[in-house]
Amino acid sequence: MAVAVLTLFVASHGAAAGQGDWSPGPAAWQGDLTPIAAADWSHDRAAHLLSRAGFGGTPEDIQRLADM
Repeated sequence: MAVAVLTLFVASHGAAAGQGDWSPGPAAWQGDLTPIAAADWSHDRAAHLLSRAGFGGTPEDIQRLADM
């Protein structure tokens, strides 16, 4: 579920991170709705997803999402 949500998020928000060199994913992901590989899912992407969703998360919430 979290990977599907992240995939939709990345597809709709492309490279709009504005956080230095970090971005939600490579430009090739823009418009691509296929699930991302487990290797592409990280603690930082989980934190970014929760932040962009509008409710953030505690360190425990972020880790739980990253472990999914």
